[in-house]
Amino acid sequence: MRTHRDIRTRFDVALNEAKQPSKKAIQEFWLNGFKGFMKSQDFAGVSSRKGDTGEVLRASFGSNDGTAESKIIEFLEKVGGLKEKVYEIENLGIGPVSSDYAAYKIIIKKPVADKLGKKYRKGDFFVITNRYKVGKDGAHSVIGKKDLTPDRLSITSNEYKTPSHLLDVVGRKIRSLKLPENYTNFILKSTEEVIKNKSTENTFTDFQTYSTSPVTTVDFKISDELFNGIDQLSINNFQNDYGEILGGFALFNILKEVKSGMSFPKNSNEKLVDFYFDGYNVSSKAGGGGTPTGDTIIRKIHELHTNNIINPEGTDEANFFNNVIDQWVNAPKLASSSIYNNVMNLCSVNIQDRNNSGYWHISNETNLAPNQMRQDTLVAYLDELYSDQTKFKEFVQGVWEKSGMKWDQKMLNTYTEGYPKMARNKIGIIFYCLQVEIANTLNNRYSAQLTKFSQMATDVKQLYLDVVVKKGLFRFKAVPFKSATFKFSQKGSIPNPFNSNIGIKIKK
Repeated sequence: MRTHRDIRTRFDVALNEAKQPSKKAIQEFWLNGFKGFMKSQDFAGVSSRKGDTGEVLRASFGSNDGTAESKIIEFLEKVGGLKEKVYEIENLGIGPVSSDYAAYKIIIKKPVADKLGKKYRKGDFFVITNRYKVGKDGAHSVIGKKDLTPDRLSITSNEYKTPSHLLDVVGRKIRSLKLPENYTNFILKSTEEVIKNKSTENTFTDFQTYSTSPVTTVDFKISDELFNGIDQLSINNFQNDYGEILGGFALFNILKEVKSGMSFPKNSNEKLVDFYFDGYNVSSKAGGGGTPTGDTIIRKIHELHTNNIINPEGTDEANFFNNVIDQWVNAPKLASSSIYNNVMNLCSVNIQDRNNSGYWHISNETNLAPNQMRQDTLVAYLDELYSDQTKFKEFVQGVWEKSGMKWDQKMLNTYTEGYPKMARNKIGIIFYCLQVEIANTLNNRYSAQLTKFSQMATDVKQLYLDVVVKKGLFRFKAVPFKSATFKFSQKGSIPNPFNSNIGIKIKK
């Protein structure tokens, strides 16, 4: 039976929690503190993609060789009033909180309050994500992923009828990022060289002429010195993100006739379209081609078929609609993730070789039929199997090998060791390879059908940007979706399997 003291204690706890600062206030406190402490604009919003991870700040504190940890410790004391003796700091690495950045978990050792007034009890924790991009070779990126998108630069509300108007707005936004001077010059001076390039000026009459021309590759020579000191990851991010803006500058230069000019989708989640030029929908991609989510195109095909606008002819096309389009749209529920449901259903229907398949290897080893292969059931199986890591490795290796995914022993050892820390993404250790397997399977069986009906369902021009550093070139190439070849492509990753649905890659 509860005593008066028990009730009073519970009331005091509830009252104390009610007085605590809101989540938004806490995030704003640490972000404002970071701006003053680091004198930097290298930050981004806290992500909720992986649920409530305890993250309160995502910003750059330097490299993960000890520099970031030292800076965070100094930051916590000066900004938050939290001395090092009241907490432990744990480097969670890349994966648990962010697929790109390492995260640091601050674990409170004794009751304490920070300068905001947030009260912590022993065992409470929060997370600071170090927004320091590291590539496979260990290199750091000054220009971060998504730093230069039209949304991030807040330039999507205007319409731009001239390149000078666009450059005026973009220039102010780029300078406000306070990047190192050589990076700012690389972005803006290379843009000016694209605008003023006389050898490419007025090459095509209008956008329709350019996009349907037999020769659509246009090279802009950029001064070699602008590339000096620019890291490769930053160039990759520039190509991926700023290409959505640079493509407009290029079109202003090469087209003799410009009518309505350039604008951007007001909705950042606009499917397939990155910008509009003279009334045409344009999708801007880097290098060899992007992978928009397959869901966008597949559902468009399904919609047109439902409305009797497009219909299959012959057995192969009928099978494509029955085994891919209909199965994709009407996948049975095996988990809360629609991506999981989609991939597992497509595997069960389309993978016919049961002896050489990662998907059917899982089914055989677990004695689960396709309609029983729920995500939670498979994770429970993996958790139990993990008590014998030899058997765990044998099972995972079998799935990987038969799925056709590229792997090596070091990769297997690393993910086996890290499996307990994968939390809600544990299924990724056997799920990502199924994305690889089903993408390959569908491409082998239905590539022609996918291309035909994707071309019929889309009306978007594809504009590619290649940054050829060795030649000092920005190379643009336009490809109408109507003449593009479409391929299924896996997305996501083992540590973040539900990052995106199966993609569709547009080949030049």
